[in-house]
Amino acid sequence: MVATISLRKLLLISFIFVQMVISCKKDERGAVKPPKQDDTAVLESYLTYVPSTKKISLMATAEGRVLPDGSANIRQLTDVGWTHPSVMYFENGWNNYKYWMAITPYPSTINEFENPTIFCSNNGKDWKEPLGILNPIEKAPVNPGYNSDVNLFFENGVMYCFWRGTYIQDPILNKMVDGRSLLYRTSTDGVHWSQKKLINSWNLQGVDLIAPSVLKEADKYYCYGVSTGETMPGTYYTNYAIRKMIHHDIHDFKVDKTKGYELVNVENRPWGQDQEPWHLEVKRFKNLWFMLISTTSNNSYGSGGRLFLGYSKDGTNFKFGNRPLVNVTYAYKSSFELYEGKENKFLNIKLWRASSLGWVIFYDEFSIEGYFGEKV
Repeated sequence: MVATISLRKLLLISFIFVQMVISCKKDERGAVKPPKQDDTAVLESYLTYVPSTKKISLMATAEGRVLPDGSANIRQLTDVGWTHPSVMYFENGWNNYKYWMAITPYPSTINEFENPTIFCSNNGKDWKEPLGILNPIEKAPVNPGYNSDVNLFFENGVMYCFWRGTYIQDPILNKMVDGRSLLYRTSTDGVHWSQKKLINSWNLQGVDLIAPSVLKEADKYYCYGVSTGETMPGTYYTNYAIRKMIHHDIHDFKVDKTKGYELVNVENRPWGQDQEPWHLEVKRFKNLWFMLISTTSNNSYGSGGRLFLGYSKDGTNFKFGNRPLVNVTYAYKSSFELYEGKENKFLNIKLWRASSLGWVIFYDEFSIEGYFGEKV
């Protein structure tokens, strides 16, 4: 009797062992193995999406500097002549619209038209100017000044539109600022905007705040940007590095490498030795930070751009996929929104993809098959 029971136990153990071996073999073939977290495969799982070829229509008047005869220098734009989109999504809407965009006109690459312009939408694809707005919300500064690199931020019912100015007029002292500046206007309805405010200005040599991206986490404000004049090449850059500022007051941002404008670390260099960061946008989603980078070929001022998506657990150390989001070579500063899919439970992304080939914007949607090591 004892021998019989032992034999049955032995057979049962053998059966369980065989099933475990079969299961492991299935995992090795990838038949039942779930997506591995926190690895390059997850970072590149978006590569199956098909990018749109339909340009977004943005109908508005681009306004440059006043002409010598006193008349307005304007261009009527639709789907060509736009760059630097910054999009915010409101699940329950804000002032009757779920999507708000700040963007700069750039017809024929003439920077005097590069002035903050506002649009709204309810589906992220079809855009219009909010009724009653006077676009652009910031006029072109006097020659040789210009505006660029807009960014939307929202807090306590107030929308902020930040932008970078070059040789602008100080709104308080009413004199030209010799260098670049970080400025903003605010609105409670997206139509009427406050007087502009100057946060900080800096000399053009040795430092910059290209594509400022402002957000808040807990009680601190963060401002990310791409800076120039890096004297020592780093692991992911040659001349243009990613830096950030952190303050309790949004007006304390100082674009000064000796006063808290600190380097952001990127663990890899997916864009290769011939490229480096050029423009960026950073978004906080649940417990992770996501960064969208548009690159530039070395010393080429934005040409040859590609888009890369990275994430961070602390806002300082980022990891990117080894391949770009899409196989294009004219990518420029783009914008994105993140949301968790109700059906597939993946991290889904909406992308407003800018191209320097004609200065146009495309709308894409795709999913990432994982949560980068942590559930979002």
